[in-house]
Amino acid sequence: GTYRALRGLAVPVLLEPFAAQSLATYVADRFATTEKRVTPPALDALDKLCEGHPRRAMAAARALWDATEKDAGAEQWADARAVFREEAAGGLQAAWRVFAPYERAALVTVATGRSPFFRRSELGPGSILGAAQEWLCGGGILARSGTRWRTVDPLLAEWIRNGCAT
Repeated sequence: GTYRALRGLAVPVLLEPFAAQSLATYVADRFATTEKRVTPPALDALDKLCEGHPRRAMAAARALWDATEKDAGAEQWADARAVFREEAAGGLQAAWRVFAPYERAALVTVATGRSPFFRRSELGPGSILGAAQEWLCGGGILARSGTRWRTVDPLLAEWIRNGCAT
């Protein structure tokens, strides 16, 4: 067999979300280096969609930069958001197909705060859905803050809420 010196050494790392002000400063500075300007409303909209998620924030900022001739405002953000969501849709759909039905149910519940399929009490420890939440947490899909669960990728939650998860 082939010897792989680093086999098994790569582990997922959960990065904390960027603080809104840090993200805004970073993106505005990057725009400025290319003689473009991004308005505070566009930065706020980017942060609201991405919730500081590092990969999603950088991809959205790139889409905004691509949509911007000189100044990035609401119109450029609308164009960038559409492109960004379209680019992400295939990956979200592919990921969704990999989840087991009970994992999907847990994701829908977390993303929407409700589910027509089961009662909230069925999410507790020892339940199949509670186990799904723990499994998804271990895989970096969900995160827990106290008793509150959230999707790590806010775009996944938005995609689910928009009814794209089929």
